[in-house]
Amino acid sequence: MKLTLYSPAPPMTRLHELNLAFGALLAEAGFENEVVALALPDAINRPAAMSAEERRFRLPIVTVADFLPAINATGPDWHGYDRPCPDLKLAASLYDVAFGITAASALIEWPEDLAGKRIFAPPRPSSVRLLTELLVEKGYGLSASAELFDSTPLDIGPAIGRGALKATSWNITTLENGKAEPMLRIMNARFLAVDEEARGRINDGLHFEIGGCSVSGVPLLAFRQGIAVWDDTPDDIAAAIVDVLSGQNEGPFFSKYEDLSAWPGLRDEHRHRALLAVRDGFR
Repeated sequence: MKLTLYSPAPPMTRLHELNLAFGALLAEAGFENEVVALALPDAINRPAAMSAEERRFRLPIVTVADFLPAINATGPDWHGYDRPCPDLKLAASLYDVAFGITAASALIEWPEDLAGKRIFAPPRPSSVRLLTELLVEKGYGLSASAELFDSTPLDIGPAIGRGALKATSWNITTLENGKAEPMLRIMNARFLAVDEEARGRINDGLHFEIGGCSVSGVPLLAFRQGIAVWDDTPDDIAAAIVDVLSGQNEGPFFSKYEDLSAWPGLRDEHRHRALLAVRDGFR
């Protein structure tokens, strides 16, 4: 039996490296697996269309912007789910990610300075693109005065060299104490603040909840990442995931039950029975 873990982060990014590290943890515990880079919503739509026998070993790493929308088949057409997936369950939360827009130009000090500027962002479909559009259009109110330019992390270096990069959406794992990633240092980039009012405008009317956090004193958005399984995934696999994570002495992933189980807006019916079964032992 070999597990396929779908990592929604592009290769050669810190988040994909984290997902590879999660696969390595499972391998150390005796679970043969491969980590495949596949963006959401495809990472859920693709196994959802398979037979129960095929999909039970294909486990998507999900974001808070995708998990409940996938269960309920909600979301914009360009980032939607083909069918409701009520049999998709949370096995465990993995880590939190801070998200915002970074400015690489001294002329951009405040969100309103983005008006008329080109903002680099992943192409549709993408969870980060979804959050970028929500932040620019709803949070900052710049839907008609800022241009989103399709790009990938590999585009950043050349764009800096050409002087074409003024701002880009970016994320950073908050478990790394808010330290800037190497690419951010190269860009000499600064995150633009996302205050509570902007976050409230983003969450208004959503079918999920985007949290908040602070990186180096700057308020930003926060979205959780976790590993999901299917109802017909063998219970011992879901239980092993919890055991592997809770057995860490140190590392980049959550290990305490209250963190492993926590997810904004989630009810027990959305958590896998293996995660619920250990609840009393962790409290």
